[in-house]
Amino acid sequence: MRARRASNETQECLRGSCSNHIACWCSDGCFAGCSTRPAVFDRGPMEGTSVTTKIVSTGEMVHPFGERPSGYQMFTRGGHVMFSMFGENRATSARPVPDVDRVALYNALVAYTGTYKVDGSKLLIHFEASATPGTVDRAYFAEIRGNKLTLTSDPFTSGLTGRRIITIRTFDRIE
Repeated sequence: MRARRASNETQECLRGSCSNHIACWCSDGCFAGCSTRPAVFDRGPMEGTSVTTKIVSTGEMVHPFGERPSGYQMFTRGGHVMFSMFGENRATSARPVPDVDRVALYNALVAYTGTYKVDGSKLLIHFEASATPGTVDRAYFAEIRGNKLTLTSDPFTSGLTGRRIITIRTFDRIE
């Protein structure tokens, strides 16, 4: 009976319909049975569709990049990650960009590169370079439903505001 259930879970994962495992889309079953990195992390770019920040001290939910941010997250099978996200209302300005405008442009972006590991439903990211230097490695709970990936961070201190926050980012697989 147990073997049959595992087989059903594997089939759900192979169809990309399993909601219990980070490793949906894995070419050789659910993460617990995978000997290789899940294929979800080797499917080309994932387009960012939303960013919500929860301020831990108040529970307030905010959209720091507006309702329609733009950007991409990419994972390679070799364990590398790249991410960029830009606010929907980034001001266009004169060229050259005046210093006062650069601050607003900088505050409306997040970008990093690094490496990642998967541990069950946790995605662990090690930052090698970031738009905010000194970014501390971070853990995310990952949920996959169909072509959508949701990453919810463990609480961390924002490098921009100094507040404890949780970020919730959603992505659509585009390739």
